[in-house]
Amino acid sequence: MFSKKQTYKLIPVTLGESENGFVQIKNFEDFKNRKIVTKNAYTLLMKLKNTTSGEE
Repeated sequence: MFSKKQTYKLIPVTLGESENGFVQIKNFEDFKNRKIVTKNAYTLLMKLKNTTSGEE
């Protein structure tokens, strides 16, 4: 399947105004040329949190 280990990084989102179900992302440049997790993000977050707290 994957020969390279995937790494993930949590990046804070700065929200702006919202209208008609859309929300402005003010720091959109931080996400340029990056893949963004949109499915199963909560599962990934819990895995990241469990891994991080276990290493401390």
